[in-house]
Amino acid sequence: MPSFNQRSKRKRGVILSPLGWQRLQAAQKQSEREANGRQPYTLEDLNELTGLSLNTLTKIRRRQTAVDKRSLLDYFSTFHLTLTPRDYARATAATVVHREPITTIQQDWGEALDVSVFYGRIEELATLETWIQVDRCRLVGVLGMGGIGKTALSIKLAEQIQEQFEYVIWRTLRNAPPLETLLRELVPFLSQQQETEAKMGHLLQCLRDSRCLVILDHMETILKAGERAGQYRPGYEGYGELLRLVGETAHQSCFILTSREKPAELATFEGTELSVRSLQLSGSEEASLALIQASGLVGSEEQQKELCASYSCNPLVIKIVATSIQELFDGEIGEFLEQDTAVFNGIQKLLDQQFNRLSSLEQTIMYWLAINRKWTKISELSADIVPAASKPKLLEALESLCWRSLIEKRSGSYTLQCAVLEYVTERLIEQTTGEIVAASSPLPPASLPQSCSN
Repeated sequence: MPSFNQRSKRKRGVILSPLGWQRLQAAQKQSEREANGRQPYTLEDLNELTGLSLNTLTKIRRRQTAVDKRSLLDYFSTFHLTLTPRDYARATAATVVHREPITTIQQDWGEALDVSVFYGRIEELATLETWIQVDRCRLVGVLGMGGIGKTALSIKLAEQIQEQFEYVIWRTLRNAPPLETLLRELVPFLSQQQETEAKMGHLLQCLRDSRCLVILDHMETILKAGERAGQYRPGYEGYGELLRLVGETAHQSCFILTSREKPAELATFEGTELSVRSLQLSGSEEASLALIQASGLVGSEEQQKELCASYSCNPLVIKIVATSIQELFDGEIGEFLEQDTAVFNGIQKLLDQQFNRLSSLEQTIMYWLAINRKWTKISELSADIVPAASKPKLLEALESLCWRSLIEKRSGSYTLQCAVLEYVTERLIEQTTGEIVAASSPLPPASLPQSCSN
């Protein structure tokens, strides 16, 4: 029988969850920026700061071996965090992040952005890491409208999980390379030059032989404009076969793709319990506020949050707006907000790119959502549109707009984000004004879309 004076051993059995790991990393990085001259803390530094042994710190950070909950509490409190039940899990075969002893990682980052300064997205990173590390997803889509931060998120994620892969390669499809061109880069790299033929069968063998992480950025550039979202441009249909092969076939690797539009194969094969999944990325208030503060704008906390909300917390749009506020209003957020003007300069160009890809019916729906300026049910849209669109066509167009990340859905009703609403409204006013001017001239006027004439 143990003595009361004998020190009891700490009860071990928990590991950091992906969310807990992301929160801890974010808080530690902030401390490094503010208190350590932006230099990463070494294990010795962390030992001194937390009071935890080097062995315990290593176990916590590797997430392979269970530790006691008290150690997590000490680590979190060091960086002013409160440990919550979502930050840890009981160590089981399903929760432990298995790290195979990979001695050498082959990496090719291509033209990937520098994301050494990265704000927010803690939960999104945790979700994606869980899908890839724990659930072993083979195909993951990161979707969202232009400027929302898909590219930066994919790179940050890849940087954080790269040690779990033997090969990491990042490629942009911005210039729409033919599939054969992409395969000529992937196959030799993933096979260490052992295979040079640009064939999907050879790529699949690479994905089976080694654990590979492949990131394809800007998938929307190979998708067709003017029709339902997710369809491929002529000559690019092979990419659909590639996604089908990666998603349906057994292998140990993972493809991550970013896109403003959801490819049809992703929609076909995805599921919450399947190996193909997609994450719809919305705005990030944390990232947007950090960008406002970094840009040197002047304004109260309420004004900063109002500015973020006006642009649905889209980081790229916030960057564009911040530059204009500096140039036109000497950085005063309040003076800019008084102008009550949401769309100008680069913002309009960004939205032009996406609006011009829409089908005629999709544009009509966007116009009516802007006219209604509220959550609108399908039955209301059906009554608005003249000539009437069939119910299947209307539903197909709404689904397509969702795939394009341009409308918001809630309980069977639809609306537009703030900046998109103002953009479509301005576009509608310009078209109507142009029609009036054309009608007063001796030349036959252009036909105004019937959706805008009521």
